Amino acid sequence: MGSLKFSGTESQSEAAISAPGSMPNYAHGSCTLEMHMINAPVVRPEGVKRVAKARVPSKTTRKPTNVSLPTDLLERARELDVNVSRASERGLREEVQAAEARAWAEKNADFVAEMNARIERDGLPLEEYRMF
Repeated sequence: MGSLKFSGTESQSEAAISAPGSMPNYAHGSCTLEMHMINAPVVRPEGVKRVAKARVPSKTTRKPTNVSLPTDLLERARELDVNVSRASERGLREEVQAAEARAWAEKNADFVAEMNARIERDGLPLEEYRMF
């Protein structure tokens, strides 16, 4: 199971922990005690593993590539000292991320539909404990 992390002043945390049977007053302005679950179990669709976000290393291996661009656009970029390689990389990265998002949505469409139907049918988990 996960562990709890308390944030706030030490005296607030100690008071809440040391007072047996007492509950902190969450609605008392600046004297709030926040609890966050650390390492809480995460429910994922069957077969879906946790995937770390891709990080762009500072020193990426680069490969020369020929790209066809409209002449007027290339001239304007050169006049403005735009790094065409970096601009192309940003555009290609956005397109790849969008394609990956579409592929993920297509692959998991059944699971998302099932979860939406479950929430419509049963409501949100722990909804009765919401304070808003």
